[in-house]
Amino acid sequence: MGVGAVRSLCLAGLTLVGGVWQVGSVAQASEDAGQAAVEQAVSEQDLSEQVVGGGEIAISSAPWQVALLGSSTSSGYLAQFCGGAIISARWVVTASHCVRDDLDVPLTPGDIQIGSGSASLFDYGSASRVGVAQIIEHPSYESGSLLNDIALLRLSSDLDLSGTNRAAIQLPFSVDAGSWPARDTAVTATGWGCTDVLGFEDSCSNYPDALRSVGLSVQASPGDWQCAEVIGYWSPLMMCAGTAGGGADTCSGDSGGPLVVGEGPSALLAGITSWGDGCGLAGYPGVYTRVTAYVDWVSAQTGITATPATPVVETPAVDGFNALGPTRLFDTRSGSLVGNGGEGGAPLVFRVGGVAGVPVSGVSAVALNVTVTGGSAGGYVTVYPCSSGRPVASNVNFSAGATVANAVVAPFGAGELCFYVSGATHLIADVSGYLTPV
Repeated sequence: MGVGAVRSLCLAGLTLVGGVWQVGSVAQASEDAGQAAVEQAVSEQDLSEQVVGGGEIAISSAPWQVALLGSSTSSGYLAQFCGGAIISARWVVTASHCVRDDLDVPLTPGDIQIGSGSASLFDYGSASRVGVAQIIEHPSYESGSLLNDIALLRLSSDLDLSGTNRAAIQLPFSVDAGSWPARDTAVTATGWGCTDVLGFEDSCSNYPDALRSVGLSVQASPGDWQCAEVIGYWSPLMMCAGTAGGGADTCSGDSGGPLVVGEGPSALLAGITSWGDGCGLAGYPGVYTRVTAYVDWVSAQTGITATPATPVVETPAVDGFNALGPTRLFDTRSGSLVGNGGEGGAPLVFRVGGVAGVPVSGVSAVALNVTVTGGSAGGYVTVYPCSSGRPVASNVNFSAGATVANAVVAPFGAGELCFYVSGATHLIADVSGYLTPV
């Protein structure tokens, strides 16, 4: 599946692989010229478009915000390439693409340091950082589609959370994951990312040194389809947030940072900044990793669990999810490989209405687990209702010989699903539930 640009800066371009990091006029003030020269170059930038539509804040307004910094660059301003959120004294959550370089090679813990407790990147010199002891990427992260774009950083020492400038944000353990956050919920994004409104091919000229926030609105509930045109398909693992007229957004440099519902001690982490087409464009909201889909995984890795202080958030009803014991819809491993070896050809067609526990009518979507295995040629799988045209996006991408599984929620349509396979592989599909209008 093709996606827009990730919202991180290229750490490799700074120190790891080579090249030049162009940050507007700041590129002329190299680290060798000293901190004063860098600060002067930053002060000359035009920051009238603030964190695309936002404003400068004190760190106490978002004390969970951290900066991911390249460890070999001593200037905090030049070293920052992504954001993250404190979820305990020892753990930070960020985007998985933030812990890979521009060649998609995983970074090592020694490549990254964490800055916290200040809104100014200039406060994050080498002596004021915390090291990273371990990087845990989600095992199903896909760099092509940016599905499962979440990673955990175990710090080398505990952060001091006793003051007002550092705090762990609560994970959404006690919300209804099938409905939260609902469409039109107010959310806040924070970061040190680009402040320009950018077209699809534009480069950024202005990066702030001070932390900024922007108020956005959730564009789609977990059970509806408002975000599908932006993402390319509907996924319960992603969410969109923006404004109807554009002009407010996250942008490059904000990746990995938090998207938050509420404020203060009751704030909940709803999303992780992931990617988008341009920045601040009308009709193209930012795309975020949906945290409710990963709280169990985060808990298993970190030991963080819900506490009595975690609020229960009530949200409007949306399409209801009805779980089914996984039921095999089909498995091609007893026959020949399926697929056409490339574009063109007919899809596999299977009826789901009245099959595997799915009702014949009154269904809005079907949840499946789709697995490819043993392929002789790489490609992709797209699942869609046969009553509509095939979308351009894919649900599963695979290489020759690989076994790849992915959760897919496909619109019900007239009760028949088409499985289009580009490549040559075996295909397995299991029904795990269905959605009904509430």
